[in-house]
Amino acid sequence: MSFRDRFAIVTAISAFALSLFNFGEQHLWNQHSLKASVAAINPSDSLITASILLVNGGKHYETLYSARFIFSDDLSTGGGQVSAESIGPIVLAPGEAVVEELTAKMPSIEELREDGTVKATSSGIHLGVDFVPVRPSGEIPEDSRIFRFTELKYSGSRQVGASPRPGDSSGLIDLF
Repeated sequence: MSFRDRFAIVTAISAFALSLFNFGEQHLWNQHSLKASVAAINPSDSLITASILLVNGGKHYETLYSARFIFSDDLSTGGGQVSAESIGPIVLAPGEAVVEELTAKMPSIEELREDGTVKATSSGIHLGVDFVPVRPSGEIPEDSRIFRFTELKYSGSRQVGASPRPGDSSGLIDLF
């Protein structure tokens, strides 16, 4: 076999491998991608507002069914009280990113203590956003993804600060 024949075979195999990789990248990997983050929060005594960043990095339209605040003693252990107010559904085109405002009534720490959401001895409310995406199959999942982002600290019934807890979310979280 001559050098020219070997070169032609190696070139053909390389072109085939490159086309397989390109096909896989375009049609198999990262088809569906929906990510979310809390960009900013503004808590007050009566309302809480958050700027929610949603990013569709995939190649298909994606839908966020709903997003609402969740209040708890410790979100990492599960459970909590969700706000009645929510945003959604929101449809994002491929490659689209949007910022949505989520506003809800801020429950007092006394209300959360009375209904058992927060322990009586707790001096803070662990705050997050509960995201429910529509799956690529079109189903609305039973479970959801919680973006845990801060603990509102209290002295008595007065809010005195906020800071993230260890293990809280940062950056974008994948909703699938």
